[in-house]
Amino acid sequence: MEKRDLRILHHLRKDSGRPLTEASKESGIPVTTIYDRMNEFRKELIKKQTVLLDFTKLGLLVKTHLLVKAESDEREHIEEFLKEQACVNSLYRGNGSYDFMAECLFKNFLELHKFIEGMCKNFRIIELSNYNIVEEIKKEDFLTKIEHVEAQR
Repeated sequence: MEKRDLRILHHLRKDSGRPLTEASKESGIPVTTIYDRMNEFRKELIKKQTVLLDFTKLGLLVKTHLLVKAESDEREHIEEFLKEQACVNSLYRGNGSYDFMAECLFKNFLELHKFIEGMCKNFRIIELSNYNIVEEIKKEDFLTKIEHVEAQR
């Protein structure tokens, strides 16, 4: 990928809601070029434009990663179940010790406990672990600093 495109992506990753004129001034790339490249990126590279929320301000005080290992004939059912749950923010399939990792959000630990209890009751789960997030140190930071652009060359 060209350095110019990485610089444009850097500005989008830093704050995609920023006016293109600001990105142009900071990068030295003409606004029209940024606009044209962004349209191309939307076709082939950008999966989704969204916002990052502070879930605690919505009353969701418990963030956890659930790691699930299940019987092979249950995996499809568990995947469908997890995809439909409002508390599941992100869901991943892996190739390690666990079949799924779900990032989940709850109002409190009792909600989390009931969710885990329900899963264990309704599915044949071999192992279920949870990792409670107490502090988010870094999130969605790749290419948000100009040094990241230089490191990609």
